[in-house]
Amino acid sequence: MDELHEEYGGAVHLLKVDCDELPDLASQFGVMSMPTVIFFHQGRPVEKLIGLRPKDAYRNLIAKYPSSTESA
Repeated sequence: MDELHEEYGGAVHLLKVDCDELPDLASQFGVMSMPTVIFFHQGRPVEKLIGLRPKDAYRNLIAKYPSSTESA
């Protein structure tokens, strides 16, 4: 995930949460196992990926939700 964050030059924000330290937040988003990646678009959770995935899975997800600042 860190590599993808760097690859996109900070255009994709990455937030890591320690579920042991913030169990209420984990519960709020239905995190039952780790790793869990929740993708937010325009401030709302739109996709949840559970388990390890190849980088291309995350790239495809990022491409699926273009930034509102990108032209169509």
